[in-house]
Amino acid sequence: LLIIAVVAFVLTISLYSSAFLIYEGRQAVITQFGKPLRVVKQPGLHFKMPFIQDVREIDLRILSWDGFPNQIPTKDKKYIEVDTTARWKITDPLKFIQTVQNENGARSRLDAILDGITRDVISGNNLVEAVRNSNDIFGVIEGKQKAAEEAAAKDAKDKADANEAGSSITK
Repeated sequence: LLIIAVVAFVLTISLYSSAFLIYEGRQAVITQFGKPLRVVKQPGLHFKMPFIQDVREIDLRILSWDGFPNQIPTKDKKYIEVDTTARWKITDPLKFIQTVQNENGARSRLDAILDGITRDVISGNNLVEAVRNSNDIFGVIEGKQKAAEEAAAKDAKDKADANEAGSSITK
């Protein structure tokens, strides 16, 4: 009787630790010892290997980023108070996990990229141009953002290639 109770307890713990639930608007990346294995895109009940694999949930909704208000000098040496905000979305959960790990890592990368781009664009325009032509400035910022994203994607690909080459050398 004691053996049956112990076996039932172990089976219950194993089943509980192997099942996970994905809600609508979320995806999950299954990792094994930190290495991403697969992406689960469908909401519902799913299973993983207990104690070996971990589930990292990714939010698919539009997320917000709010930069710190800064006083930035314009080209004509006048200071303007700029409060930058952005909306962003995770489109590739696997690449997201491989490059920035989590939302905090993504926010810190956005801090560095968007604050720098905003400072460059505002300081490159006179105050009147910055206020009157804000839509043109947004276009310039978006262009620089895309260039920064492409550079980050190339950097992530180079890291992945280097890791793959390193792992093939050690095998």
